[in-house]
Amino acid sequence: LTIVVVCCVWLLLLANNVLASVYYVNSGDTIQDAIDLAISGDTIIVSPGIYYENLVLYGYDIILTGTDPDSIGVVASTIIDGSHYSDTDNASVITFEGSETADCVLSGLTITGGAGTNKGGFIYGGGIFGTQTNATVVSNIISGNSAGYGGGIFACNGLVQGNTIKNNQAN
Repeated sequence: LTIVVVCCVWLLLLANNVLASVYYVNSGDTIQDAIDLAISGDTIIVSPGIYYENLVLYGYDIILTGTDPDSIGVVASTIIDGSHYSDTDNASVITFEGSETADCVLSGLTITGGAGTNKGGFIYGGGIFGTQTNATVVSNIISGNSAGYGGGIFACNGLVQGNTIKNNQAN
């Protein structure tokens, strides 16, 4: 019986790793469509280009990354521009729901053009509104965003490291 249980647990762990998907987003596609398809454990790889979007990560522990987070040239040319928002109350470029763990990774992207999220009459997180997330935010360029509080990034409690955060405005 012990061998059967161990084998079943091993097969379940193997199945979880096999079930993880990788989505590739190319210029002309939308990143949010890939996020909408993804579940925790999935990876979304974004090709260089300009994506006019405001993204919501829904609390899933996904990896959202450019094709080469270690190349400043690739990061600089993989742009999520949130300046074309349709809802002025939800104009952050990236919004985390807050339940993400360190396994949720945002890396290798340029995040620009955000105007923040309205919560209780205050505008927070132009580039990234973290909602107290524990997500990992590494190797991004966060630039050209504005909000009342946290023009570039606000309320991210996870690892925030190796990002270039510049030319953002907070009032």
